[in-house]
Amino acid sequence: YCTPAFEPAERARWVTALGLRPERMDLESMEATFAPAGFEVVRRDVIGSEWREAWTEAGDHWIEDDLLSVARLARREAELVGRFGRDRVEMVRGYALWGLYHLLGKTVPVVHLLRKPPVD
Repeated sequence: YCTPAFEPAERARWVTALGLRPERMDLESMEATFAPAGFEVVRRDVIGSEWREAWTEAGDHWIEDDLLSVARLARREAELVGRFGRDRVEMVRGYALWGLYHLLGKTVPVVHLLRKPPVD
């Protein structure tokens, strides 16, 4: 989900670029869909930046690759938009920012364990 640290215009650009439903990037809004679908939350595990930190500490260089992608997209933006279109460039940028936003606290991954109670 998105946190208050995510500036609204930047959030809107990112959500649009990735084709995400804005209401699904809000934890309360997302969790409100479970009960009407017949599920109850058994457990919620807020991951935060833990996975990304662990991967980086283990020597994975994804963060460097993603930072370089964002920088190169910005440097060559006009050329790439002309060649591939604005939507595709924004999508690639959005995916490169995904994990960076976890580390910056703008987005927080959450895992839910759901249960569908038996029907009487």
